[in-house]
Amino acid sequence: MAAFEITGYRTLSELEEGWPRLSGRLGFIAGGTDFINRLRQRGVEWDVVVDLSQTTDLRYIREAEGWIRIGAGVTFTEIAESPLLREKAVCLAQAAAEVGSVQIRNRATMAGNVAGGSPAADSLPPLTVLRAVARVLGRVNGRIVRQPDRAIDTCGQTLQPDELIVEIRFPVPGPSTRTGFRKLGARTRVSIARISMAMSADYDAEAGRIRSGSIALGALAEEPLCPDDLRDFLQGRSVDHVFAMELCDRLTGLVDGAIPDRPSRPYKRLAVRGLALDLLTNLFRRPFDL
Repeated sequence: MAAFEITGYRTLSELEEGWPRLSGRLGFIAGGTDFINRLRQRGVEWDVVVDLSQTTDLRYIREAEGWIRIGAGVTFTEIAESPLLREKAVCLAQAAAEVGSVQIRNRATMAGNVAGGSPAADSLPPLTVLRAVARVLGRVNGRIVRQPDRAIDTCGQTLQPDELIVEIRFPVPGPSTRTGFRKLGARTRVSIARISMAMSADYDAEAGRIRSGSIALGALAEEPLCPDDLRDFLQGRSVDHVFAMELCDRLTGLVDGAIPDRPSRPYKRLAVRGLALDLLTNLFRRPFDL
């Protein structure tokens, strides 16, 4: 196995100062939970591995100026246990609590999950319905520059070798917004999603009506499926049995369109209906079933 250099920085400013002096192909890790597997499967891809696990000012979750901001060094355990996220973005806390094992959640970061670009990444559907964006730094002609913010759903496919996610942020959901996340995998624990779903709904509880909302499905395509016509369907709908069945039919149609020839299609057609009804039951505190 070829040799590579490992370096690290204590602060973001140190990283920005030292980064231009690094030569060759760079790889950034924070939790490093995929690092050894990556080396075994693909060999050494980088000349320098930059370890961000000790970069202290990338470890924060805070609300500021209408945004919830999450530093790139924050672990899934910290996201799952965050009082702020459990109050205002519960779908993200729920997804974080289902990532891998306890040991993985204690090390793995959401920024790494996004940057990895896996269609089965648990964080992508909730971040999509929360309208999250990633703040990205890049090295251009030897200088470190702030790149345009990236939409989360495609971020893993658009990051370049000399680019780094330093923050993920999304608008603070309103007080009447309800969010949730569900997934199904091959195992009950330490499971990679076979299909996942996140929902956000601005809900008028007195009228029993959704003012606006969105749903994102994961592990079906290269990026979460969150079509505009589904947002249109949710707008102004009363939450009742008719609505639930129509939603299930629309989601089944999404599965059919996304994986028409895949052997897993029959399973996922049923699974998406079960996820939807479970999510509706949880969000609107009334039972829904087939």
